[in-house]
Amino acid sequence: EPCYKMAPTPINKNKVVCLVNGRIHRRSGGDFLENLDPSLQTVIMRDYPEATSHDFICNEHQVKFRLEVLDTLFHLDLQKNFTVNDLLNEELTKANFEIHDVEEQLQTQETIGERVADKVTEFVGSWAFIITYLGILVVWMFVNVTGLFGVEWDKYPFILLNLFLSITAAMQAPLIMMSQNRAAH
Repeated sequence: EPCYKMAPTPINKNKVVCLVNGRIHRRSGGDFLENLDPSLQTVIMRDYPEATSHDFICNEHQVKFRLEVLDTLFHLDLQKNFTVNDLLNEELTKANFEIHDVEEQLQTQETIGERVADKVTEFVGSWAFIITYLGILVVWMFVNVTGLFGVEWDKYPFILLNLFLSITAAMQAPLIMMSQNRAAH
């Protein structure tokens, strides 16, 4: 079948020859150099100086060159990071910075209320609390629905249980907010 490599007026619009290995490909199997990113064009032209912007390169070889470009960018960034890290270490050494544990200082300044708020928040945000709370709810409803032991202090629709849940939420909300505010400061 007729094909072209770099003719502006192709013989066959669907078939082209890859610059790298000379194989015939469909046009959809790659791209012309003029349509590629300039950094990718530079790398390809370095390896194939005779190439022109009208040359075709298949997807397989594009991937190889794209990986090469990415590898180069990665190494440049790595070198920059090492340079910045060296400069930072140099400045830290010159300035004689002292490292202080701020968390330790903050904990010694906590009030009893702040410590209680932190502990409550820590417990309320745990699986132990969720499982315990669910257990209490299930036992409460089971005892009141079945009349177990002849006791029914809160019949359906569980008005006292609703009150209990509301009071619990009302007490937990400010404690959680206190803990979050303190953590934010």
